[in-house]
Amino acid sequence: MTNKTIKKELFSTAQAAEVLGISRIAVFKYIRSGKLPAVKVGRNYVVEKEELMEFLGKRLKKEKKKIEISVKRTVEEYMEWDEPIPAFGARFPNILESCLLQPFSTFGRKNLYRGFVEKGAILFYLLIKNHPFENGNKRIAIATLIYFLYKNEKWLKLSNQNLYLFAKEVAASDSKKQHEVQEDIKRFLRAYTISSHA
Repeated sequence: MTNKTIKKELFSTAQAAEVLGISRIAVFKYIRSGKLPAVKVGRNYVVEKEELMEFLGKRLKKEKKKIEISVKRTVEEYMEWDEPIPAFGARFPNILESCLLQPFSTFGRKNLYRGFVEKGAILFYLLIKNHPFENGNKRIAIATLIYFLYKNEKWLKLSNQNLYLFAKEVAASDSKKQHEVQEDIKRFLRAYTISSHA
């Protein structure tokens, strides 16, 4: 009989802070209080991806109203929809959480997606193509992208119609061409992203 070691994806406290959108100090407080399980490695802590996803899910649930209100206000101010954005509770379990965590994934302790353009591109792509909601995935992807850019003090300088048409192109794309489509999204973000202070 052989023992197989299962490698688990680990996040440093800095990476966990980035995923959770909080400071490293806040991550340490959650670890010390036992709310975020972690393992001490030398002088630092690491958090397993599964634990981080569970913690993120709890935070999202706890802060659901606050996030929904903030995104809704931001999006309603700039976008007009024929249909409402689906309720947070209408999501498929774990798919949304997986889409939200992917931009912060690592391999060999290095971020797979660097900078807001790469993170924004994979986030936008997955929210459209992985269908975390029964309906409204393009609207959710647009709303999330707008909020993501807002949190990074960025904005898109193009019409609502052109943004929606681009989301439709991504939705209609062949899943086998994911890399090419992500490159298109990166080019799109580089071309139309401006500072929100401009």
